[in-house]
Amino acid sequence: MHSRALRALSFTLIELLVVIALVSIMLSFIMSAMSESRIKARMTDCQGNLRFLAQALATYQQDNKGHIVVGWDSNVQATDNAQRIFWAKLKPYYGDEANRLCPANSLDGNFCYGLYGALGGRDMATYVPNPSGTVYMGENTQLAYDAVSRHIDTWERSSSGDWELGYAVSFTSDNPTTQWSMRRPLNPFVHRPLVNLAFCDGRVEAMHYQKAWGGPYRHGDPANIWDNQ
Repeated sequence: MHSRALRALSFTLIELLVVIALVSIMLSFIMSAMSESRIKARMTDCQGNLRFLAQALATYQQDNKGHIVVGWDSNVQATDNAQRIFWAKLKPYYGDEANRLCPANSLDGNFCYGLYGALGGRDMATYVPNPSGTVYMGENTQLAYDAVSRHIDTWERSSSGDWELGYAVSFTSDNPTTQWSMRRPLNPFVHRPLVNLAFCDGRVEAMHYQKAWGGPYRHGDPANIWDNQ
């Protein structure tokens, strides 16, 4: 009788352990699914921000004879450098500061998105012949060194972001851009392996960071989203 009770108890313990194991497996699947849902939601919110900001940029252009907002305006007389950055002029068009914040990027603060510096102050109609294939704004960051000096997979972020989205070569030639522009490239860290970019026609695309950067591209390459071809 005693041995029967022990056997019954042992079976009960085994069954309990099996149930616990199954519950643990189910919880791990649920947690994984919830994590993926959060990642997708943040990506969607980020793309929504960029669409809204691209519309703000387009409205600014309409109000300024087709000219793109100047990224850094040294003509602005101000003691606060923030007033020289394009966000100050764009503020009436995007309103809530939350529209500037990517929900997945806590490191770059108010500089989650940058204006493609090569376009600042230009007439969109004459300077950008291929709006659907030209970057306007996107997720950017700041590096501790010139981006072209290392492969994109070895980049390391600085401690803060900045206003500009830079590229390796000029918008109109293969001449290299300035060092500071090269410290403010696209951001391959936040939604890796994707990066959200807004184009001059208003569309937003999530591109693989390696495809977007291109290695970098040379001027005139059909896949180059950073030049005027």
